[in-house]
Amino acid sequence: MRATCTQILLLSSWVLFAKGLALAQSPYRMEGIVTDADTQQPVANVTVQVLIESETDPALQIRKSHTNEDGRYSVELPAGHGWAWTLLPPAGYCPVEGKSTEVFATTVDRPTFTKNYQVRKGIPVRVMARYPQGLADPPKTIISLRQQKGNEYIHGFCELGDDGAGTVTLQQLTGKFNINCGDQNLTLVAPDGVTAHFDEGFDPRHVPSDVIKKDDGSTTVRDAKGATATLQGCDAVVRDNQLTIAIDLKRVGEESATITLKGRIVDADSNGIEGAAVTVAFHSSGGSASSQISAKTKNKGYFSVGVPKPSSAEQVALIITRPGYGGRDTKPMAIAAATDHTADAGTIKLERGCSLRIRVTGPDGLPLHGAVVEPLNDYASRTRIARTGPVGECLLTDLAPGLMRISARFGTLATTTKIPLDQGENELVIMKLAAPLTAPSTDASKEIPALAAGTAAPEWTIAEWTDGKERKLSDYRGKTVVLDFWGIWCGPCINGIPAMKQLQDRYKDQDVVFVGIHTAGTDMSLVKRLLKQQDWNFTVGLDTGEEIVTGKTVRRYAIHGYPSVIVIDRNGTIAFNSGDFPRDRELFMREMEAMARSAGLPWPIDKDATEEQALERMMQLQVVMFSRAIDKALKPQTD
Repeated sequence: MRATCTQILLLSSWVLFAKGLALAQSPYRMEGIVTDADTQQPVANVTVQVLIESETDPALQIRKSHTNEDGRYSVELPAGHGWAWTLLPPAGYCPVEGKSTEVFATTVDRPTFTKNYQVRKGIPVRVMARYPQGLADPPKTIISLRQQKGNEYIHGFCELGDDGAGTVTLQQLTGKFNINCGDQNLTLVAPDGVTAHFDEGFDPRHVPSDVIKKDDGSTTVRDAKGATATLQGCDAVVRDNQLTIAIDLKRVGEESATITLKGRIVDADSNGIEGAAVTVAFHSSGGSASSQISAKTKNKGYFSVGVPKPSSAEQVALIITRPGYGGRDTKPMAIAAATDHTADAGTIKLERGCSLRIRVTGPDGLPLHGAVVEPLNDYASRTRIARTGPVGECLLTDLAPGLMRISARFGTLATTTKIPLDQGENELVIMKLAAPLTAPSTDASKEIPALAAGTAAPEWTIAEWTDGKERKLSDYRGKTVVLDFWGIWCGPCINGIPAMKQLQDRYKDQDVVFVGIHTAGTDMSLVKRLLKQQDWNFTVGLDTGEEIVTGKTVRRYAIHGYPSVIVIDRNGTIAFNSGDFPRDRELFMREMEAMARSAGLPWPIDKDATEEQALERMMQLQVVMFSRAIDKALKPQTD
């Protein structure tokens, strides 16, 4: 038995709604009424929860309220961004909507967000956990039943009471359900493969028959009409003609191995860092999740943390944070086969952290009070999530140096960008939010074909140049021009910088001009900051427009992917376009293979390679491919 990645995700969700906190009186709130969808009558004792994403303490993340006899609720909130979260009806009811979450924002002019819910009577299933003997104070535990039918999910859960019992209510009870059970700290585990299979029409409230245990370990019960339920990995308890699904929990380490993960946290000078928080995250092909398993570094930066043994398909990463330092996640590592129940995470280095003040504005340029600003590089950076104050500003601290992806949200308004960060205090950055993009019309959605070789290169339209000087494409007639369409938000663009720097150096003494066209909607100060951070001497123009897809130059050149490199010959004609893929894909791949092998690179390019090695090979292949295109464009000048 072990704690699976699915259980981690389940328990992480439980942490979000496990506790509530009474707030000081606030003018901002979410309120509404909950009614029975069939009778239209109000429903009392429904718990309505609102997620406050900017709170990193799980006890503060959820604001909750209970409906009164009139079905009304009111949740006090901080100003700004909020998220209507989980609806928890009383036993016997379940939400009508499978997904009741919704983002919203309150303002001085609109301090109240109204959301009404409907619930419907469902089928209550009694559940209980049987704790290990000698466990004096059982932790808070939840049990969930989940079923997937195509893209439809049927799901119900409950938090168990102090007696270990509870009720899960479901819309329907037909077919196989997976059952998960555990506590928030992962100190207890359930058997693997706990399931329940219900015949159509089975009613757990009317089970007069005896429990039948089979040789395969399953348990079967029959209701008053003869429909059956078959349980696997759990027991059936029948009392007063009602079925209760009982799950035996065990302490981690009794039957599932615990692995002790050891390591050391040091600074840039290899001195141990004491008091750093080390939190465990689990990774698998199905995703990842942080856990509540953590430890602190002690003398000289050493730490030791016990981890429930993962499966062979799961890996473990560590989330490292410490005030004054840039937090980071380690790369996931496999520890399932660790010998002597110990694994070595090695020495993990932290750099001095960065701070960044951000001002968030709406589409009109006015500051937004209560916008949520979240760094997104990894779990460590996401712990620095913040909320803007009355002037629309917040301070992010203890971020790692480098390129940081940051999002800002205010109700349905949102934006995401990447910001280059240096150690210490960075200058103010303004993030302007935009409304969600609407679906394009039929005519607008028709993709303009990429500009093919032989096409006259259009003139660019640039809002601002990095050096402040105006220039036109026609100014470079007689020279070969290499246009690099890119953006700081684009990971492959950043990975391609070393290749572009190599090309610039290779052709620095020839009539070749390198020009960058950065996507619209980014502050030029961020572009300049990245160029400085990358030590990249590159002339860049900021495309004219409000966002990536509406940039005038991008549209003229029919750019559909990033980065895109276009080589223009001395006559102003396109000689090469990396976005103009040939129709014969097999021929194209054969040409790519020949190019790779000519450069001494393996094929496929990522064969037997780490991620870093694959990126390095791809950079070398880009240099070869673009060099050939540039040489071909230069050839007429040398004839």
